[in-house]
Amino acid sequence: MPEGLLSPVHLLILFAILILLFGAKRLPELGKGIGSGIREFRGSIASINEEPASAQLPAAVETATPPADDAPKTTE
Repeated sequence: MPEGLLSPVHLLILFAILILLFGAKRLPELGKGIGSGIREFRGSIASINEEPASAQLPAAVETATPPADDAPKTTE
């Protein structure tokens, strides 16, 4: 008999418990809800990956150059 968490016997027992807890009519609704949640999650991950890098990062801080009056004076 295969050992592990997902052996056929364990799956049958889990399915029987789910039917007892939620009822046979409620299980398809739960499956549909879980499936739509997974699809929404994958869609949001895909949209994040498709955005350009500049849209994801905050605006870069510009390096300020001192005005001409404050620039150090060199004597030659």
